[in-house]
Amino acid sequence: MTQTAVEWFIKNLNHLEMQKSLYKLIDFRIKKQRIIDQAKEMEEQQKQNYLTEYFAWHKSMGFVSHTPEDVVEFNQTYGGNK
Repeated sequence: MTQTAVEWFIKNLNHLEMQKSLYKLIDFRIKKQRIIDQAKEMEEQQKQNYLTEYFAWHKSMGFVSHTPEDVVEFNQTYGGNK
């Protein structure tokens, strides 16, 4: 049996709607990943700011000044996912 113009139109319209939904889902996932990546970058920057502020405070209190190696060691010990 041949397809009528209306049947063809409905079939293609439904197909188009499915594609639209798929594109929306992909776009949502891309936007979600961008937000996650941005949050991770912000967290890393906050860690760096915290370390800078901590060592500045530490030095202002008259404690022993820290070398760059001390900062690296501190970050490896207490930074990251620890």
